[in-house]
Amino acid sequence: MSCASGAAPAPGRLLSSLHCALAAAAATGCALAALRGGTPAAAGLAGQAAQAATWLVARCCTGRHLRPSEALADFLVPALLALAADPGLHIWEIPATFAGVLRFTGLAAATGCLAHLVLVFQSCAGRRTHPQALASLCVLAAPFLFNWLLLLANPALVERLGRIATLGLADSPALLALAGRFLNLLVLNQAVVQALSLLLSGRPAGRRRIQLALAAGALAAAVTPPAADWGSAAALASWPLLPATLAAIAAAMFSQAGLWAETFLVTGVLLDALHGKTPSSFWVGEHLASGFKKGAAYSGVFMAVVHTGALLAGSAAVRDAIVGHSFLSCALFGALAFPLAKTILETFDGSPAFFPRLGHSAKDPAHYARGMVVGVGVGSALLAAVQAVDPGMRFVYGCAVGATAYAGVDLLRDGALVAAGRRGRLQTWKIYGLGLLLGAAAGGALAWYLDAAQLAVIAAKYAKYAALHFPAAGIQIEDYVIYPLFNKWGAMPLGQPAGGVRLFYAEAVSGVINWSLAAPLFSVNLVLLTALLKRSARPLKDLFTRRGAVGLVEQAIRVLRWGLWMAPIIYSFLRMSPDPAWYNQDGALRTLAAMFQGMSVDPGAFRAWSLNLFLLMLVHDWLRIAIWIDHMGLRVATLVNLSFVGVDILDEKAARLVGHSARTRHIPEGLRRFATWAPLLIPFYLPRGQDWDYAWGRMEALRAAAGPDLPWTPAQAGMGVLAAGLAAALISAL
Repeated sequence: MSCASGAAPAPGRLLSSLHCALAAAAATGCALAALRGGTPAAAGLAGQAAQAATWLVARCCTGRHLRPSEALADFLVPALLALAADPGLHIWEIPATFAGVLRFTGLAAATGCLAHLVLVFQSCAGRRTHPQALASLCVLAAPFLFNWLLLLANPALVERLGRIATLGLADSPALLALAGRFLNLLVLNQAVVQALSLLLSGRPAGRRRIQLALAAGALAAAVTPPAADWGSAAALASWPLLPATLAAIAAAMFSQAGLWAETFLVTGVLLDALHGKTPSSFWVGEHLASGFKKGAAYSGVFMAVVHTGALLAGSAAVRDAIVGHSFLSCALFGALAFPLAKTILETFDGSPAFFPRLGHSAKDPAHYARGMVVGVGVGSALLAAVQAVDPGMRFVYGCAVGATAYAGVDLLRDGALVAAGRRGRLQTWKIYGLGLLLGAAAGGALAWYLDAAQLAVIAAKYAKYAALHFPAAGIQIEDYVIYPLFNKWGAMPLGQPAGGVRLFYAEAVSGVINWSLAAPLFSVNLVLLTALLKRSARPLKDLFTRRGAVGLVEQAIRVLRWGLWMAPIIYSFLRMSPDPAWYNQDGALRTLAAMFQGMSVDPGAFRAWSLNLFLLMLVHDWLRIAIWIDHMGLRVATLVNLSFVGVDILDEKAARLVGHSARTRHIPEGLRRFATWAPLLIPFYLPRGQDWDYAWGRMEALRAAAGPDLPWTPAQAGMGVLAAGLAAALISAL
């Protein structure tokens, strides 16, 4: 952080460096005090250290001392955060009482203190002024608001909130739970919108339409769990099949629409605030309506495809037609399904409306021809049991089908147009050659991926989605618990899905929670990847400007939204692999190491190496965290972001290759989105059977013998952080 502008004399630069170093030391002391918080002494130490850090920065950047009110805010915010810290709490522990909302972990307190200090440092260095007190109050309130949201996972406290919301007039547990969720989410909506309105305009958001939109969003989300439960109830399964199916689809649409509406409402006003837009009745209502419509459309299409397929598979007439006329049936099914499959695959965040795009796809005769080729290819593969053959043979087969469906159909279509006199000649061979490569790549990848084990996983998950009620379908009801923090901590129960609709809903909720942690990694990765591919330092320089920071947060919020619709698809296709390979080891660096090991040692030694590395991940939490960051921040984020930035560059090169302008897009949108989905569905290695017993038994023995996981004390860790902060401050200042 360099506060001076222009070339400063050497003594001034040295003094600025000293201020930065001392401020970094004080900030580190504040974080360490908050980490050990929970006592008045720790709170006082955290407040004094923060006050010293902000005084140094303000003196260096603004040339004046802190005002009494500013100094008081800089003391109280870290002090109160440190006082609320409870070292005995687990990360993301669900509050057991209402008083638990006021307590959180030392790590959360330290993070809040650093967030407040970063806010002060950025404001002093950028705007040459101390941030307003309301901004500091928002930083202080954030962890308490997060705990307030965690109350939703405690049914007893939700019911007590319901009694408050209904003034004690209701006795029905279902009604109390609904009222409790509504009150909880309404407080969340009001807190977010009112804080942003006061920060941006200096006045609260009091217009009636805004209040109605906030209440509507809270109510829509509060109704979603019982709506999803109703769509999976035993009573619904006793209805006639067709009405029950239509009712289940309607329940899925309503439950997903409410969840999406609340998510889009909160994230939408945050995105607006990043661009300086005060919450208004128009934009708040627009975010709410957009989320509701997108959630209803997505879930309606998803469940309609699931149940239509289940109805067709359960029809004796359809089965007889497939058995008696296999190739004709496959060709007809492929032709009818291809426009829909193409439209679904092309759908992504920011895509135009679904049904107009579906209508446009249905008007292109070439799509039906491609569908016939794919349908016959899939049917022939199933009849010949291609899914059970060697992966290399599957890949070759898929390449042939994909190349025929893309380049072959294009060539046949253009040839027919030439013969009919509607076209003068065929297109350049480069277009057909590029189509052959793209089609072969997509078809080969799909055929390689869909082996017998993968098809069994997909079929089992499909059966779960199609089940109106699990016990009626012979499926066991199980607790749905997720561990958002590195797949180990922060256990959050999401209920007991009793049918496909409730399972679909639970997966969407888990997607938002899990992707909220990975979203920042995706956002940072996109900046770094853009700089690398474009060979420019501009994205990196912009990262440290307000515009760059806004773009970073904006992309992270968009990635968080992806969890709503990506999670059910990923959970349906992703599978565990008990056998290690170079490609199914989580993490980019780990994958490179696995590639090296795979080429250096025999298969038995490679299996042992993979198993021992997995064992070390179980034993050492720091290694688990490092591999998770490596996997989500490097491997997955890089491959997904490559499908945007990298494919854009390839698309421009492909357009120039076939003779178009560099601005022209030549690669079809469906193949571009195929490149987005592919890295998310790579199988992951998880030992089974004897390998799992060995890893678990050794893990328990090693943990018992090793003692504490981390090889350093918090004080030593703090000294390391302090040294890093001093070095960063000196480099930045000089």
